[in-house]
Amino acid sequence: MINDPDTKTRIGLLTFGSLFSAASVGIVAPGLKDAFLAALNRQFGLDLYLDAPLWIGVSLILIGLSLLVAAFAGQSRLERVAVRLFDGQGSRVGTFVAIKHLGFAPIVRDILKNELPSGLARRDLRPLVIDQSRELGANPPGLEAALEKQLRMPDQISTILGVNPDADIGYCGIVQAPLQLLAGYQLASWIRMQSFEWHRHEQRWIPLTVGTGADLGMVTRTEVLGLGEDVAVAVEVSYAIASAEVVTSVPDVGRLIRVGVAAPSLDCITHEGQVAELARQFRAALDSTLTLPTGSRVHVFCSAPMSIGFALGRTVSRTLHPPVRVYAYDRNAAKPYPWGIEVNGPPGPGQVVRN
Repeated sequence: MINDPDTKTRIGLLTFGSLFSAASVGIVAPGLKDAFLAALNRQFGLDLYLDAPLWIGVSLILIGLSLLVAAFAGQSRLERVAVRLFDGQGSRVGTFVAIKHLGFAPIVRDILKNELPSGLARRDLRPLVIDQSRELGANPPGLEAALEKQLRMPDQISTILGVNPDADIGYCGIVQAPLQLLAGYQLASWIRMQSFEWHRHEQRWIPLTVGTGADLGMVTRTEVLGLGEDVAVAVEVSYAIASAEVVTSVPDVGRLIRVGVAAPSLDCITHEGQVAELARQFRAALDSTLTLPTGSRVHVFCSAPMSIGFALGRTVSRTLHPPVRVYAYDRNAAKPYPWGIEVNGPPGPGQVVRN
């Protein structure tokens, strides 16, 4: 069997397929049927008999073979029909990998089965924890060790799901902005991603709601900071980012592109449409840097929830965009943004940036 099955579903399909196939052989081949029933009658003192027309045997053969094909061929149309009949139009079978990405202590718990959207209720929930809190909590932080741990994430997912870009993956956690965007960049080829946010008051994971959501007045603005050729992009969702903090951390910036909501505040992102619109404007800001001189860089400062950071990382191109460096905020550091990750750089320790 391939690596993306819902194990219980496949065992059930295999069992019933085998039973239907065996029963059909008995009907189509009367000699085998009569010998089998005679043995049962002698052994248990029964008086069993079966007299069924040929068309029933042929029908059972077709049903049995269909179930066996479904058991071995992955998410077949037959499976999808069965799932939709029993669990609704949006349901799918298989494994759901829930990535929990952590960079801060204390650690929040894993996603629970009852916190998944209804369309994923039948999935085999498999948590995958990327915990970098120990490395990032050290003094000084072990950035290379934290990065090395994250670079293994795509292989860990493939080990669970196999090569299956149609599988569903969940992303949640509490981690620094550079690692959020790097995660999105790493998983940009996976099609179906479900983001979750940690509800601080109710202490539970909440999936983003489908739809456009409230109009948050998303806007892109540009201002001049200096004469440098580098460009900074400030993503302002949870709070505003001061120009002085950008200049202090990266002095070679010429212009600053602000992408964000009209009134930054915590917990304002609730719907997938809001994330998609912000990601669209962020991608447009990146695309505006395509004509920068060779050697120029894009510096990203992000104050946004996990779902935003992850979605932004999925818009970064390795071949089109200049080096994109994303920075982490630290109010206790000499510079407000003391380190970062070059998300579209060659994978390895060279992606780490220290100011």
